[in-house]
Amino acid sequence: MAPELRAKAEEIAKNAGEMKSEPYGYMKLAQEYTDKACHMHPLAFGVICSALLSSEYENSRHALSESIKAGVKQLEIASGGLVKVANTIAEAEVASSADTKAARDPGFKYKEPDGKSGLSMAEGAALFGGVTLAVENLAIATACGASSALAPTAIVSTVLWAMFTPDDPTLSKAVGGWESVATQIAGVTGGTWENISKSLDKNWEGDSKNAYDTWAEVFKAEVDQTKAAAEKNKTALEEIIKQIHNLQNSMFIFAMGCLVAIIAFAVAENAPYIGPICRVLKEIQGLILSGGTGTVIAAVLAVVAGGLGPLRDMLDVLGANFATLAVNQGGGGTSFKEVNINWAQPNVPVPS
Repeated sequence: MAPELRAKAEEIAKNAGEMKSEPYGYMKLAQEYTDKACHMHPLAFGVICSALLSSEYENSRHALSESIKAGVKQLEIASGGLVKVANTIAEAEVASSADTKAARDPGFKYKEPDGKSGLSMAEGAALFGGVTLAVENLAIATACGASSALAPTAIVSTVLWAMFTPDDPTLSKAVGGWESVATQIAGVTGGTWENISKSLDKNWEGDSKNAYDTWAEVFKAEVDQTKAAAEKNKTALEEIIKQIHNLQNSMFIFAMGCLVAIIAFAVAENAPYIGPICRVLKEIQGLILSGGTGTVIAAVLAVVAGGLGPLRDMLDVLGANFATLAVNQGGGGTSFKEVNINWAQPNVPVPS
């Protein structure tokens, strides 16, 4: 065998190892973020909102996770296929070149996203002094509870608000998780992927190379689509958090105003002449607080329902296409041009 032919085979094997290193590492880490940081317990949106949103969110997260998992498998198969190409060309075992590269640790590690706030510092400062949903919810719940103690008609507000309260750290962590998924997915077809393509262009040609190029093009399109889907989930959650903050700001002012009025009526209910009137007014103010709480929660539900749009859009375009990209490993061929791996043509539509 000509030395230059073996050299080309070894370069292809090295590229197989590179594919199993960085692109594979990025895809694998994206799957980890999707399964850990982006996973939320069923009541993360609060009892009331979760009834509307939790199932829809989990469907989108699971679909994306399964697609990324299939992408990890595709890179494993593609890497193995390139090793087979190299071995066939060299008419000998050159997989050690791939093993050396694949053994290189790209240094990608899972890092738990910050669950303190789903907003940036600037956004947080603009919304009620930068406090989190949890702190603001507690303040509102305290105001409603104090009002209920003085005016039993306000008890409905306390119950409703307790059922609404979302898990702020979990929501915030999921926002960071989707951001990390998008970042890792973008790295799959980054610089290393491009270098692999350039090297293969120099060291491999023929029908099998053309089939590989077709597969790689579709795979890259799926990577882009998956990144867009992760960004869409991040944006949806961020928008829900921002809108809930805005509504809660109004609710806090309303709840505190009602509490002040109820305290004033409670103090005055023992006064002569106006006492009975203040006692009635106190209970009426309690009813107003309960009704207002219901109104705010209804508005929050409308916001959450609006946030479902991006999630539904993502589910519509996400065909879990990684799973249907077949890479069939064949054999045969004694010269460079005759190597025939028979990379299967994609059997799924490619989004424009």
